[in-house]
Amino acid sequence: MLISQAPTNIIIIQRYIYLEKDFSNIKENISDFEANIVTPITNKLKDISDNSEVQYKEITTFIEDKHNQIQIQYDEKKFLSLLNLKKSLDDWQKEKHEKIKAFRGHL
Repeated sequence: MLISQAPTNIIIIQRYIYLEKDFSNIKENISDFEANIVTPITNKLKDISDNSEVQYKEITTFIEDKHNQIQIQYDEKKFLSLLNLKKSLDDWQKEKHEKIKAFRGHL
């Protein structure tokens, strides 16, 4: 019986040696993975995040500036429109007063 188990024991020992050899440097592999993969990706994501925050502030400032410029133009146009309306009403009122005055003069 011991002889028939010998090939099985040899296979188990060979597999153990193979696994020990391949996984003995697992800590090194993890360290390399962190240094070569995780850290650069983390740094890149942080840079992107920081950059996006700056871009968000720039975009927000740009939009607010454009909104304010548009509001100023709108307000100026509205003001000019109101001035024109007032002038038209004043002219109409003056014309009507002159017609009334002329009409009374003919009576």
